[in-house]
Amino acid sequence: MAEIEEDVRFLDAIGSDIKKPGVEELAYEKTPVKSIGEINQLMKQVREKLKEVEVPTLILVSEEDHVVPPRNSQDIYEKIKSEDKKLVQLSNSYHVATLDHDQDLIIKETLNFIKDYS
Repeated sequence: MAEIEEDVRFLDAIGSDIKKPGVEELAYEKTPVKSIGEINQLMKQVREKLKEVEVPTLILVSEEDHVVPPRNSQDIYEKIKSEDKKLVQLSNSYHVATLDHDQDLIIKETLNFIKDYS
């Protein structure tokens, strides 16, 4: 991560990482610098606990994401203990996939997952 000046309290936010033209995400314009440190701590804690996940898991990941590296989803998939797990690649969306071209695929996969495990 780039060095952040001590007196900087906010950074420009990343929002609307959407492939579909004309669609915008409702997002904050700025990100508090303090929250970056907090999310890094949270991510470390989550990584350490992935091996404890044993419940059925559905992971949806955009192949091209400008916010989160898509490889993170493969890492999660490999590290969780669940025997019932599925990784679905979204080939026509960016980070905010629920508002993007793959929205129908997300709905279909999610509904099938809920039906299969309820």
